[in-house]
Amino acid sequence: MLKKQEILNMFHSKIVTGSFTKKDQTIRNFWGILKNENRDHNDLITVYDFRKKNYRRFRLNQGSIILKSGNKFFKYN
Repeated sequence: MLKKQEILNMFHSKIVTGSFTKKDQTIRNFWGILKNENRDHNDLITVYDFRKKNYRRFRLNQGSIILKSGNKFFKYN
């Protein structure tokens, strides 16, 4: 199973808090819900950030990713 699909299955329809590292090494925190966008590649995940009221995308193949929802926790890289 692809890492993207594993993440989406784990946090499907749940509010998620997390952070990811951008290409320029800055850390972005978010609070929202993960979206399965058909146009996203296998290494790209879209999240709707409730605080920013906008969509964010992060890559699975760069930087670090931390996701948490309830008692589920995911850390990558």
